[in-house]
Amino acid sequence: MSVKYSYIKEIESDRLTLEIRGSSIVIALDYINVEGTAVDIYFKAALSTEEVTTLDGVVAAHDPTPIPRSELIKLDEPKDGEGRQLTRHVITIPEWHYSPRSLDFYTAKHKSLYNRSHYCPANDATIDGGADLGDAIMKFYDATNTLLTQGAEESDADFQIRLTANCVKTDLEFEPTFNYDIIGAKLQFRNPPTDRAYFWVVAAPDVPEAYGGNVVFMGGGMNASFFEDKGNFECDGKSVSRVTYDGTYHSGKVALITKHGVGVQIGIQFILQFYSAH
Repeated sequence: MSVKYSYIKEIESDRLTLEIRGSSIVIALDYINVEGTAVDIYFKAALSTEEVTTLDGVVAAHDPTPIPRSELIKLDEPKDGEGRQLTRHVITIPEWHYSPRSLDFYTAKHKSLYNRSHYCPANDATIDGGADLGDAIMKFYDATNTLLTQGAEESDADFQIRLTANCVKTDLEFEPTFNYDIIGAKLQFRNPPTDRAYFWVVAAPDVPEAYGGNVVFMGGGMNASFFEDKGNFECDGKSVSRVTYDGTYHSGKVALITKHGVGVQIGIQFILQFYSAH
């Protein structure tokens, strides 16, 4: 059941949606209803006292100016004079290079994401010795699409018990702090489920579709139960699309969204292929 918070304020709902989702509030935003200056903001669950204070601040500081699409996201593809997409041999900036990134994790499994640098202290050559690269996170959701987060006093073991009992959607979000030209992606599976489990790849998931966000690179829902153990899938865009970093609107974010059975742990290795200066 949604919980409502009401304000009197002139707003631009798409901009306010992005500002709320970019704040420290962890409860999932449901929707915003606007009638003149009467604004009702609905969340999937009640906010904490600190989150209400944060929401008050976000609304107070909100600028109701509509967001130009050009300021949000640029996913440019080469086209001919008739608007048809072209494939070209020179597909990126000359100074950039091929920079694939590999991340692996298990759905509904706390702290299973591996995204590390090979650099580590001289006295530590262990698998987990490298530094976390810090540009990817996992998010877990229950059947009401409420974000499941670890409580301040909750142990890792207790949080995992809660995930096993409730988690039906796992999102891997990758957001580098630089611009890049995306080409395609590869996925490999461990422990594929016998029951249905679907995944999608979406660029700029926090940006409304009307402003160029929610760009689906893998649509329709790919069924992970069709794959054998260690089976893989690859998609190649043939050409590149420019993804532009923006720390406010998160236009450079790519999300691998997996919907699965309750607590089901599917191993996924996600290799995103792109060109960048990094």
